[in-house]
Amino acid sequence: MDDKEKNSIPLADKCGQCKYWQLMAEKDENGVPDLNSGDCRRYPPTPFTFNSPKGPVCRAMFPPIHRDGFCGEFQRKPSLIN
Repeated sequence: MDDKEKNSIPLADKCGQCKYWQLMAEKDENGVPDLNSGDCRRYPPTPFTFNSPKGPVCRAMFPPIHRDGFCGEFQRKPSLIN
């Protein structure tokens, strides 16, 4: 999918507006938060293992996703104003 097709998806249907998307707000080297990075909390975190100097380590994480990402399971965030 090219950028033109990606940008044709309505803003409200992208991950940043989904109830499962959570902003990670990690900071860059200048201390500025990245307001486009988050993770999807639709499913439980995915476990993975890796080797460290002290032996195997097991962790779990939610999939990272940009606020402009999208999938087939989008559900709009509830409105705070009715």
